[in-house]
Amino acid sequence: MGMIQKMLLSLLVAALPLAGCAAEEGDALPTTSQAGENAMQEQTGETGANAALLQEESEVRAGTSADTLAAPANFPQEYDYGSGRYDEQSRETMYRRLPEPEGNATVGNTAADPAKIQELYLWEEGNMPEQTEIPSDRRGNFDPPDFRPYVTAIPVRQGTEVQGAVVLLAGGAFQIRGNYTDTLPTAAHLRELGYQTFIVDYRLRPYTQQEGALDVARAVRFVRQNAEAYGIDPIHFGIIVIIMLTLALMTPPVGMLLFTTSKVARIDLNKLNRSIWRFVAAGMIGTVILAYIPQITIWLPNLLYPAG
Repeated sequence: MGMIQKMLLSLLVAALPLAGCAAEEGDALPTTSQAGENAMQEQTGETGANAALLQEESEVRAGTSADTLAAPANFPQEYDYGSGRYDEQSRETMYRRLPEPEGNATVGNTAADPAKIQELYLWEEGNMPEQTEIPSDRRGNFDPPDFRPYVTAIPVRQGTEVQGAVVLLAGGAFQIRGNYTDTLPTAAHLRELGYQTFIVDYRLRPYTQQEGALDVARAVRFVRQNAEAYGIDPIHFGIIVIIMLTLALMTPPVGMLLFTTSKVARIDLNKLNRSIWRFVAAGMIGTVILAYIPQITIWLPNLLYPAG
C-alpha cells in the first residue's frame, strides 16, 4: 500500500511543472487555430532561397565531430561499434546483430548482474506469446525463424553514480534493428552520465507490432523488478515510464489519444495534430527535467513514507 501511495504522490508532484507549462501555452489558445498554424510555419516552414537550399540537401548528414563518442575501450569486442560517426558506418554495420544470450539464460531464471554487460532472453523457451506462425524454412527476414527476443543490460561505467535507467529500442522501420548505429552509441553516452541502459531486441516483421510490444513490456518489467539491484529508484522509474507512455499516446501522427480525442470532441485530426505539438514539447521539457532531477518527484513520498 505504501508503494501505491508513494506513486500517487510522485505523480501529483510531477504533474505540477507540466501543468504549469501547459497553462502558459493554453493562454494562447483563444487566438484560434490560425495562431497555431502560424507558429508551425515559423518553426518548420521555409521560403525562398532557404527552402530551395533545404530541398537540395540530403536528409542523411555526415557524422559529427568531437562530441561523437567512440566505442569505450572496456566494451567487449563483440560490442565495438567503431567511432560512432555516420560517415564511417556501413550497411554491414547497420545490419549487424547483437550477441545472443548464452545457453538458456532468461530474465526468469538468471539473476541480474549490474557488474557486467548481460544478455538475457525475455521468454522461456517454448513459452513466448505469439500469434504469428513463421515457417522454419523461411528466409529473407532480419531475424532467423527461431529468433527469441532478448534484452542486453549495459551498466554504468565503474565509479559513476547511478542516476536512472533507460530502455532503448533500435529503429529500422520494423524491418531491422540498427543496434550498432543507434542504441549502442546511445548506451555508451548514457552510461557515462550514470544511466543503466537496457537494449531490447524485440520481434520484427512478419510478427505484429503487438507481439513486439509484449517483448518491450517484458523488458520494462525486468528492469522494474530488478531496480534495487541496478541502483534505480523504483518510484522515479515508474513515474518516468508513465509520463513517457502518456507523451507517446499524444504524439502525432499515430498517438492513439489523438484519434480518440478527435472522434469524441469532433475536432479535425489534422488541426489537432498541429495544435498538440506545443503540449508535447512542454511535456518533453518537463520529462527531461524530472529525469535529471529525480528529487522533484521523490522528495515528498520519501518524506511521508521513509524507508523502513
